[in-house]
Amino acid sequence: MAVFFSVSALYAQFNGHSNVYNNTMGVFKSDVDKLQDVNDYSEVAINKAYIMAGSRYDTELKTIRGITLGFAGYLNDLYIGTLFDGYLYDGYLTLDDNASNDKGSFIFNDNFNWLLGKASFGGIGINVNFDNVSFAGAKDAVTDITTLTKGGMINFGATWGKNFAFKDGTLKPKLGFLVGINQNETTKNDGNTTVTTGHGPSALKLYLTTEYLFPKKDQLQTTLSFGYIPLFTFPFEDNGPPKVKYDGTYYNTIYGEIKYVTEITENLSLGGLTGLSLAINSPSVYKEYSIFEFGFLVRSSIAFTYKVSDKFLFNAGFRLGALEPDIVTDTIYTDTGLKSNIHDSCGVFYHGEDHKDNTKNGTVYLLSYVGAWGLGMLWQPEKAFSADFSVSSLMNNAPGTGLNFSVLFTLNR
Repeated sequence: MAVFFSVSALYAQFNGHSNVYNNTMGVFKSDVDKLQDVNDYSEVAINKAYIMAGSRYDTELKTIRGITLGFAGYLNDLYIGTLFDGYLYDGYLTLDDNASNDKGSFIFNDNFNWLLGKASFGGIGINVNFDNVSFAGAKDAVTDITTLTKGGMINFGATWGKNFAFKDGTLKPKLGFLVGINQNETTKNDGNTTVTTGHGPSALKLYLTTEYLFPKKDQLQTTLSFGYIPLFTFPFEDNGPPKVKYDGTYYNTIYGEIKYVTEITENLSLGGLTGLSLAINSPSVYKEYSIFEFGFLVRSSIAFTYKVSDKFLFNAGFRLGALEPDIVTDTIYTDTGLKSNIHDSCGVFYHGEDHKDNTKNGTVYLLSYVGAWGLGMLWQPEKAFSADFSVSSLMNNAPGTGLNFSVLFTLNR
């Protein structure tokens, strides 16, 4: 049983970032990225209001995969930013081919972000995320059993950040947490008896990260990032059948990353980043065995931007590994381990089992078949308006590896 625990503003097809950021695999940023960052929001000069709206089309699924709506502005000296990014209604669940008297079913994948900022205290971000949250109900015409099913995770989080001058550079610490509340549950009622089965772990994820922006040397800008991201899953009981009690699990992720960006000419900029993440869990104890896991993962990106004119900026990038450094703990697994994340990772992973009958086994996984590319154009016909276009794709054997087309419009009035 796998339960997903995701972080917005840090996430999947829509992730609160600009197309420039996504196309260049995290190497370059635009104003859109800064406005959603608790450290960088003040770097954008806002007139009266900054408005953004966009959408994405998935060629493999042949459907629009979400919308982005955002607003930012100042109330006196208080910065206020908000962003919605998701699907609103993301599909329809079918419980049973024999179902009648359908009681409704739907899935939500939605992300809500708010950011308050002031020079004296920095920025505070609040996030509410509905990750594959589903509700379904139907009555089987043959057995006369009514089934109600819930699934997914509801995540609540907060992040604080503030910039500090340090040795001629800028230190950008971030502290945050995310609480994931598991929704997996199935209830069946035959008219006389109600049976509730299934469950999964809720969790707490902490962020202790920082970034150091070195003083710019000639045309070279160097950024060093590192962090510690522990994740705790809480004990829970699966009502079965059969009933099983699961202990909580403690995952640790430690990462370091360095990024270089240089201006080759007045119009051409090149950049790259590389990072390492180490993930290790405390032994997870289940009914018949315990699990010990660790992963050593790498991510690397190269990208460029080219300013054709004052109105057009081309950008492109390629990466191996995950888009974010904490991908290892983006998924909680209760029995299959982190190895299920191979389509998002590049590196080495070990999964070991210690069974109560005294047998032991361990498997090493080489996680290397993953990559992504992006290509886009930022069009700014006037200073207050821009259109950010993108075409991108993953490069692996996971679902959703078709072309994605995206556009994001911004207005700074």
